[in-house]
Amino acid sequence: MTEKDDKGYTMIIVLCLMFLFMALALSMLFSSAQTLARAGRESARKQSRASAVSFAEWIDEELGRLPANGAEGKPNNLSGWTKKRLLDDRNWPAYTGGLEGEEEVAILTYRPYVSETSELKEEELGQLEVKMYWEAEDGGIDPEAPDVNLVVTVKAVVRGEQFSVTTRYAKNLDNSGSWDGTWNMRGRE
Repeated sequence: MTEKDDKGYTMIIVLCLMFLFMALALSMLFSSAQTLARAGRESARKQSRASAVSFAEWIDEELGRLPANGAEGKPNNLSGWTKKRLLDDRNWPAYTGGLEGEEEVAILTYRPYVSETSELKEEELGQLEVKMYWEAEDGGIDPEAPDVNLVVTVKAVVRGEQFSVTTRYAKNLDNSGSWDGTWNMRGRE
């Protein structure tokens, strides 16, 4: 073989090695992008869980402060509309899940917002949605019945990842068997 033939083979070997190193570099870049995306999704999932659980715990505290049927109580941060529906509005039937259009009447839905003056922004806290409804153990629709539970579902969505927390509250009954306006948490899912 001549020296000229060796240069051609050497050039082919060098080009093959360059392509191999380029393919390895691209695979490492793709792998790191996948890892970063997975970490971002995991972070959003954890933040949505933390937001939903924290807001559900805040609602626990707020429900503990609600005064019984118009009585004066501790200050409360739940919206006035929500307090009115929880305490005074008798046209809010229990949710049975079996009637058409029942959700519109029986489920109270609102979206709390984070004000622009707050230290927490919506990107950090996520979008929150709260659903409240009465659930009768016997399938009835009377919210005044002593065996009706209050069900509160908090859903938080952060960067496309969502988490929901559902809490059930039983009515605390006084000695006469009537509701004293307070709740006892029965469980959280």
